[in-house]
Order: sequence, then C-alpha cells, then structure tokens
Amino acid sequence: MVDERIARPLCWFNCRHRTLSGWVAAAVAPRWPIALARQASLHTWAAYRSTIRDQVVEVPWTDLLEQVDAARIEARLVWGQTDPVGDPAFAKAVTASMANVTVVEIPGADHKMPAAAPQLIVELLDTA
Repeated sequence: MVDERIARPLCWFNCRHRTLSGWVAAAVAPRWPIALARQASLHTWAAYRSTIRDQVVEVPWTDLLEQVDAARIEARLVWGQTDPVGDPAFAKAVTASMANVTVVEIPGADHKMPAAAPQLIVELLDTA
C-alpha cells in the first residue's frame, strides 16, 4: 500500500465508512479474530503513512541486523511463504554472512499469519 494511487482512495472510503470498512476487513480476513479485523478501519491516513515510513521504509534494516548479529543476539526474520509483502530473498542475502540472524519462511502462511496463527510465532520462540 505504499502506492498512493491505491492506498489514498481506499483510505478515503475507509474514513467515511468506518463501520462498513471494519466489517469488510473482517470478511476479507476470515482467519483474523473479528474484533481485531474490525479495528483495521480505525486508522487515519496520516497515521498509516507515518507508520509505513517510520517503521518499514526508512528503517536502516541492514545496520540494525548487523548490530544484532554483532551482539550475538539470535533473531529470526519470519515470512509466510505466500506473503507478497517484503522480500525474503533480499533478507536472506543481507543475513547470509550473519551467524545469529536467520530468515524463516512458514509454508502456506501469508501476511496475516501473526494475527491469524499466533501459535506459529510461539512455536518459533520455543525452538530458539
């Protein structure tokens, strides 16, 4: 949703029809708990843009991962194998020489995995 040509009109509709948008979010994400999916309609355009910029796009990921590796902190970057968001191949290339940072792809999982199947995250933590 970094492409504003799509995101801005969807956000405009969402802001004017929050209740309907919440139910639509619940319908298109049936694996998410309904209460959580319905909250997706409560964000604002400014908050969405700032979050994407500050927590995804403009983060010095390589530097941070190098610091984690140098501190000998075990870290796993987790993707659902069918998740179209992000680039696990790039993450694997960045972490290839790191002893403590690995990339894990969960078969059959998608972008909703953390909310829809939190037990998978717990299992990954248990095997660390």
